[in-house]
Amino acid sequence: MEGVTFEALTAKVLDEVLDAVVEIDRCLFDLHGSNFSDHVWEKDQFKRGLPRKWELSCIAKNADGKVVGFWIGSQRTKDSVHTHRVGTHPDFGRKGIGRGMFELHQEYVKETAATHLTLIVADTNAMAIGFYEGLEFERLASDDLANFASDLAGAEVGEDTMVLAGNKYRVMRRALAKEAS
Repeated sequence: MEGVTFEALTAKVLDEVLDAVVEIDRCLFDLHGSNFSDHVWEKDQFKRGLPRKWELSCIAKNADGKVVGFWIGSQRTKDSVHTHRVGTHPDFGRKGIGRGMFELHQEYVKETAATHLTLIVADTNAMAIGFYEGLEFERLASDDLANFASDLAGAEVGEDTMVLAGNKYRVMRRALAKEAS
């Protein structure tokens, strides 16, 4: 991770790096297909406003200032911060960049009242699942999964997976330990 820096992804910063972020997303989709996502995010999806998105998202840049990763989060509910999209350019994979972005994201999350983090990952994406499990995310099942999916249009919930747009996903959650005041 030498030479890599991490910074907040504000609306202004996104305007400056949008093409690079979309290119990373496209590259990951081309390489991994539905293991990464059911579609490539276009510029408008990255620019879409979400609650506290600009306070909870970040990017990684290499020593040359090139964007090599992104982490997009938002406040889903008072108690929950949700990760919408994570990507590290394949040339920079497995170098600690994802973990570095997560650590910065965690610092931002401390400023919220959230008690847990959530994310959705393709059920077939073993590498991402292993990464998130290494960050102490756990798979939701049964009532917890049904509760999470209750406001997602078209979601079909099984015992421990959710189907959206014909694709099978895991919903994962990580409890947050709040420091005593």
